[in-house]
Amino acid sequence: MAVKEMQRLRKEFGGLKGALKAQERLNDDIAFLLANLDGWRAKYPNRWVAVYEGELVAVADTVERLLEDIERKGLPVRKAVIDFIAEKRANFIL
Repeated sequence: MAVKEMQRLRKEFGGLKGALKAQERLNDDIAFLLANLDGWRAKYPNRWVAVYEGELVAVADTVERLLEDIERKGLPVRKAVIDFIAEKRANFIL
């Protein structure tokens, strides 16, 4: 790994272990979002949602409002998982 990248990891995450822990938390938040997606699709159709540390922390009609809500709650926007919950599930054929 390049020296500059290691310095960035140290500064942002406290080193490689911190970066790995942050990645695990991100993976857990994505899994939480996916596990709840169908229920949220019925409850929050065509709205934006944010997940942070295994919780649904914000729901809004626009991404701008969602970001404002996350910031107002004092949560780190860059660490939240943000997604648009479309009313209908998209199917793709590859």
